[in-house]
Amino acid sequence: MLSNIGNEGQKKLSLSHVLIVGAGGLAAPVTQYLSGAGIGNISIIDGDKISLDNLHRQTLFKENDIGRFKVDVLKEYILSHNSNLKVKCYSFFSNSNNIKLISEKIDVIIDCADNFATTYFLSDFCLKNNICFITASVSSLSGYVGVFCKNSPSIRAVFPDLPKNNITCNTEGVLGTAVGLVGSLQAQLVIFYLLDIKKIFGQLYILDLENFRLSNFNFLGALEPKKNLQFLSKEDIRNDDFVFDLRTENEAENLISKNALRISLDHFNTNHKFLFEKNKRVIFCCKTGFRAWKAAKKLEK
Repeated sequence: MLSNIGNEGQKKLSLSHVLIVGAGGLAAPVTQYLSGAGIGNISIIDGDKISLDNLHRQTLFKENDIGRFKVDVLKEYILSHNSNLKVKCYSFFSNSNNIKLISEKIDVIIDCADNFATTYFLSDFCLKNNICFITASVSSLSGYVGVFCKNSPSIRAVFPDLPKNNITCNTEGVLGTAVGLVGSLQAQLVIFYLLDIKKIFGQLYILDLENFRLSNFNFLGALEPKKNLQFLSKEDIRNDDFVFDLRTENEAENLISKNALRISLDHFNTNHKFLFEKNKRVIFCCKTGFRAWKAAKKLEK
């Protein structure tokens, strides 16, 4: 047993409760190493099912798992290796509404979704509730892991705006080994946090595999932005909201709500402001949140 962990540290891990959001490529090493470390309570949320194009980076799944919920397979994996652990699985996608219901007595939320909309509403939730938030993102041959909230700024303080392009593993591709390395680093930071054996608050670790470089950035002095665009769930939409559904009919045959107007991002412009009454809320909807953010920023100007 490691001298700086010992029996007390192992007991602390066994009493800890982590929530893993996303059950894909990053979750594979995170699940393996956190369950292997003996973290006693593990919750996982993801509504996605396993498909063939996942398997190169989501290494805990097999061909005969295709079509099953990812969370169910991860639960089986964990319990087959350590039946003493307590595992809760939620086979639906997280949103700003249901995250409140499944985060009771959580020590750390681990963002393995690699989706910026999810990352932002999780960060908002953790900042408000003083929960440690460890998030990661990876594409191609690079990625990062950051420790946010609880004694640290939120992700909005470091990334107040979105990138110009919505680059994901699905759009750009990713090397499976890059996902494995970033996820392993994420798991290491979770263990460091739970055992308090290394000061990791306010640190962003950047992995550049093309040049074999790992660097870190300290953002403890970053200030929270005064205004934030909030990500909402469908259940948060009110009848008196102005709602713009930016999705095409091919993306979604039905509108997000009965009071929604379908329009593309390219066709939306501030001439629509004649629709907006003072103190009315405006909501934009799209598939990933990226177009919605762009439309909201356009209106904000």
